[in-house]
Amino acid sequence: MKYILFLLCCVSGVLTAQQDSFTWKEFVLGSPSLSIEVPGIVVPQESTLPQGIAAYVEKYEGYYLEDKAKGMVITLMHLKYAGQIYADLAGAANGTISQWEATGAKVDVQLFTKQITADRNSVIQKGLFTIDGKQSIFTNLVIGEEANMWQIVMIVPANDDTMKKAMDRLYASIKSK
Repeated sequence: MKYILFLLCCVSGVLTAQQDSFTWKEFVLGSPSLSIEVPGIVVPQESTLPQGIAAYVEKYEGYYLEDKAKGMVITLMHLKYAGQIYADLAGAANGTISQWEATGAKVDVQLFTKQITADRNSVIQKGLFTIDGKQSIFTNLVIGEEANMWQIVMIVPANDDTMKKAMDRLYASIKSK
């Protein structure tokens, strides 16, 4: 009986250790800045803005983290519009969905919420993302403050509770600096 109890304790410890094998790091995005805990190291994104948008942007920065083994993708972006242009948060969120669909992904937005506050406004989309027969869940958060816009997107496998918890942790960690 002692051996069975010992074995159960060991197995339980191994399973607990596997729940979150990430190395979480604080990442600061933009200026004014947002602080976000990310489960790994993000790298600068090699992409350009669509021509119709680039002409109105004063500053752009984008970052990317992909863990293919875990099926996780994170995209972080900040941009500042030139002049007196204010961010179209719903347009940015829906533009991301349109870009995904253009690559052949099937996207089912199950939640679309707007939040308006005195300082910052936001739009959040959550739903299903399917490509090449693999079903994932996504959260697409777009935050605006005057001419500044931040976008935080995370995609993880739909049937993986550990990855869903990682997603929850990332979004819960977002703070204004």
